[in-house]
Amino acid sequence: METTGDVFGARVVALLIDLVATALVAIVIAVALITAGVGSGNETVLGLLAISVVPAVLLVQFGYFIYLEGTRGQTLGKSAMNLVVVTE
Repeated sequence: METTGDVFGARVVALLIDLVATALVAIVIAVALITAGVGSGNETVLGLLAISVVPAVLLVQFGYFIYLEGTRGQTLGKSAMNLVVVTE
């Protein structure tokens, strides 16, 4: 399948849209985990929840791309820019 036109710019914009979407979800998760730890009043719980932020954010980042491209053939950014993942 041939690529029509220059899609490099569209791919960059699509990636930026996807990064903003995943960053917003990651921020919500991080704030929720840290708030839960602070609310517990226990430093050990706070530390464990703070450490769990990194795996949670990584899961969101990887899971977003794997799930959407696997099930829909495009992420939200690619959909906005009319790009699709093609398998041949």
